[in-house]
Amino acid sequence: MAEIENKQKLKSGVTKRVATKVDMTPLVDLAFLLITFFMLATTLAKPKVMELNMPFGNITSPVKHAVTLLLSDKNSIYYFYGVDGSKARVTNFDGIRKVLLKYNKTYPNLSIVIKMDNEAKFGNLVDALDEMVITNSKRYSISDFTLVDKEIIRLSDTN
Repeated sequence: MAEIENKQKLKSGVTKRVATKVDMTPLVDLAFLLITFFMLATTLAKPKVMELNMPFGNITSPVKHAVTLLLSDKNSIYYFYGVDGSKARVTNFDGIRKVLLKYNKTYPNLSIVIKMDNEAKFGNLVDALDEMVITNSKRYSISDFTLVDKEIIRLSDTN
């Protein structure tokens, strides 16, 4: 154990006060034991994973109320309601939330189809999936990007 001495006798019989000295070795040992214990006893934070249910095959049958999101390589989203892609409009990731909220309010059983171009960034797909959670869209799926979708984007750019 540590002992504390703060008096020292001199030859003349007078006691002189000396600075207190504390042996820190046991405290350091205890600190390392506690650190080791808590490192081994705690569980590390588990990564949060978004659950994604993928359909089998490609979605080919038109849904009654559906919005299609086309993620392009220009960090923009082309969207259209229904199956008529000639009325596709372009927006960015800030504007798509307003669009989805408007359609979700109008059509309670709205289905959203997300299609991603091969040149688009993967982060855009993650952002689109985040928007599905934020806008509380329950029915959405990821589908293959086709040549028809590429043509819809091309025609939207020329208009």
